Amino acid sequence: MKRMKRVLVFGILLSMIFNLTFTKVYADETPEQDNTVSETDINIIINEEFFKPSVKPIIKNGRILAPLRSIFEAMSIEVEWNAEERTVYASKENTTVKITIDSPMVFRNEEPVELDQPAIIYKDSTYVPLRFVGEAFGGNVEWDANNKTAIITTNFIIPPKIQEYTNMSILVDKKRVNTSFSPIMSDKVGMVPAEPVFRAMGVKSFNDYITGEFVGIKDGVELRISIGDKKATVNGYPITYQGKIIDYNETLYVPLKFIEQVFNATTVWNGSTKEVSIFNKEATFALKFLDKEFIGGGVVPTNAPEPKAEGNTRLMISDNPETLSERTIPYDAATLWQDIVEEDEEYVNHIVFGYHENKFDEPVTIGITIENLSDTNDIELVSTRGVAKTSSRGWGIYDVGLKVAELSISNQLPYIPLDKTAIRSRSSQVIDDFYVSSGNLIGFQYEFKVKKRSGTGKLNYIIRTVISKNDGLNLTSIKDKPLPLDYDNKHPRGTWTFANLTTELPTYEAGSWQTAYSISNGKTDNIFSAETSLGKEYGTVSNIGHYGATYKIKVPVVNNTGETKTIRVRLNPRGGRCAAAVKNYDGFFNIPEMNSEYASTIIEYVLEDGQEEVLEFEMMNAGGSSLPIAINIITVN
Repeated sequence: MKRMKRVLVFGILLSMIFNLTFTKVYADETPEQDNTVSETDINIIINEEFFKPSVKPIIKNGRILAPLRSIFEAMSIEVEWNAEERTVYASKENTTVKITIDSPMVFRNEEPVELDQPAIIYKDSTYVPLRFVGEAFGGNVEWDANNKTAIITTNFIIPPKIQEYTNMSILVDKKRVNTSFSPIMSDKVGMVPAEPVFRAMGVKSFNDYITGEFVGIKDGVELRISIGDKKATVNGYPITYQGKIIDYNETLYVPLKFIEQVFNATTVWNGSTKEVSIFNKEATFALKFLDKEFIGGGVVPTNAPEPKAEGNTRLMISDNPETLSERTIPYDAATLWQDIVEEDEEYVNHIVFGYHENKFDEPVTIGITIENLSDTNDIELVSTRGVAKTSSRGWGIYDVGLKVAELSISNQLPYIPLDKTAIRSRSSQVIDDFYVSSGNLIGFQYEFKVKKRSGTGKLNYIIRTVISKNDGLNLTSIKDKPLPLDYDNKHPRGTWTFANLTTELPTYEAGSWQTAYSISNGKTDNIFSAETSLGKEYGTVSNIGHYGATYKIKVPVVNNTGETKTIRVRLNPRGGRCAAAVKNYDGFFNIPEMNSEYASTIIEYVLEDGQEEVLEFEMMNAGGSSLPIAINIITVN
């Protein structure tokens, strides 16, 4: 249905090419004189846009007459009525037309023009021949008899009729959008300012000055709008849509239906409440979910052996203060956490993980920035990928945690388009920024490489997570030391020189009673500790849950039972509710949110008699109210 209007227009235009039935705009091809008046239903197209007049056209003496004021005003032609003279005066630019009721003679710039049917008044509206209405100001009118359609083409651009609603608010997911731009009606189509609304929707938007396009990216959808002709593409394919994209008050406005079409949102224009509401559709998960089963709690686990740190990717955790409020953020702008790098290497790999909740009454902007401290070299961002997810309903696991973890563990983090990737000596750049509405949670994970682009000396730079209450503030100007820790809510904060860990459990003998080992227990596998973190002088908290990191679990199994056995390796929460994303032999999956009475099978393996094997899987914690998590191993048969 969204394409019906455009398809019908082009269908009519095509029919004009093959149907040589163009005549004067008559009701039929052999009209007879008839002073009776009858209303008629015809199609009127003005510059490829359907036009519905305020009152119906009529037929008199075989001619189609159209309501003058309705059509002229649709073409942005000024109309005045002189009651004493019973005369209409219409003007646009250098053309003035004078039309007197019941007179066969009209005047265009004082030059007489004879009508084959005089203007009349019918039901308090002035009617004139449709052809004259279209041609009076230099336009062209064609009549398609087969489709009963008058096609008017003007030689001037018709500006949209715009009404601004300064008393209406714009809300996204029930949160007020912080913007000075008001919603508008353009030719009776509801529209909103693209940039602030897209930001509130979580759409990453920017101007691509190379292609001359406005770009919006969200959940695998890449929208591009040509700054010149306002043509739009989605993922490289042109789209048609209701209404027009326009510039108004020096900003880009898009129709509400356009937002519905592109981002699958729901929009409501409510005049009674004076609100324009936009509701994001909940993003689908990228991975399938494994089943969970009731186990009644399972067995009490013992702590897993101490894991080994692997890799050289630096892990930066920004989760304290998690609650952003006047108590924890007493300034208009601040540094949440930072990673100071000074390495004699050609490049360094990074993961930046963040999790925060905006408890201010107004939206805030959170960003990831990088500052090059070196005097002797330029650096460059390479392969920047990442995702940020928000929740307005407090669903930290499903809305945020799982949707970040699943993309990270499955290597599906989207690439982040950057205006520039090079950071010159003693300069800074925003890697990405996030608009966080009041009351919203946000979680993000970004992965990138920083390499030496030119020059000499060590790599020396700072990566920061920052917050600003001022929407217009340049985030690279925030260079303060990190905020003090929120000791009332000791969520993790720190920087470590690795982001992967591996543990190997004791050998499980097939046929024995089930056993379990506790990971993320805060004791034997607390290698992301406050003490081992960089930047301890600014305050650090252990990353007990291994957020942002990939945890590899090795499970040696042996079968000496004399018969084939089936082994199950299951994940079983031991504290509150939690969830995770995993990689097993069959691919990547999500573990549903569970409590300690449930488990989810990650590996089911058939072990022949005398066979030994080391089963492996990887997991990434997606959050939970309490840790630890048990790796539960059981023989099925």
